[in-house]
Formats: sequence, C-alpha cells, structure tokens
Amino acid sequence: MRRLISIDVLRGLSILFMIQIHFVENLSKGEAPWIVWTLSKFLGCLPAPMFSFLVGLSLYLWLQIKQASGCSDVEIAKSVVRRGLFLFGAGLAFAFFIFLPQGFFSWDILPFLGAATVILCFLRKWSLRNLLALALVIMIFSPYLQ
Repeated sequence: MRRLISIDVLRGLSILFMIQIHFVENLSKGEAPWIVWTLSKFLGCLPAPMFSFLVGLSLYLWLQIKQASGCSDVEIAKSVVRRGLFLFGAGLAFAFFIFLPQGFFSWDILPFLGAATVILCFLRKWSLRNLLALALVIMIFSPYLQ
C-alpha cells in the first residue's frame, strides 16, 4: 500500500489549525488583536470537520484494501470496532487527565471520532436510501436534543 501525500498534508494542516486555535483561545484569553482573534476563530472551525473527513476517508480506503485482500466481514468489523474504541478511550483518558474528574464529560474530537468510527462500521452496509432517511431524522430532531 502506498501513502497518499495529499492525506498526510491535510492531516498536517488539521493539526496545525487545531494547535493554533487552542493556543489563541487558551493562552491569549481574548487579549489578542481583533484581526488575530477573528482569523483564529475562522481557522479554528476547520480542524474538526477536516479530522472527521479524514477518518472517514482513511476508513473507506482501508476497507477497500481489506475487502480486496479477502478479509471476512467479521475480521474487518473487529478491527474497526477495536480502532474506534481505542480512539474513544484515548479521548476519555485525555478528558480525565487534562480536565480532571470534574471536566470528564467535556468530550472533544477524539471520543466523537471513535464513536463515529464504530457507528460507521455498522452503517457501511446500509443502502443509500436508509442512510439519507437516518440523516434526515437526525437533522430534524437534533435541534430539540441539544
């Protein structure tokens, strides 16, 4: 399997954007000049969707390779669930040790990506019609569940 440089570049940009938003938000305490603060907030909207996209893309490419090599669905599901649970657990550990116990439920991107990976593992066999119906239901009810 060869590496795709474009994915690595997007990962690097995502990491840089994530670092800059946390640096400006957490260390400047709003004392940065207006233009720096505005630009930082704009760039800070990019890393989470970029990471989500890259996790989905990486999962898709990995699944294509595994299916082409003849791996069974059970082996693939075990591996994907294990990967997703690792991300979820790493996110919980990060929240616990960084925010201490009182901030444990202040989850960030890692638990989201881990949960999304596990959910995608089970939704990957659904038809497009069912996926669109699920997306519509989520869009309708999510404002009421916030």
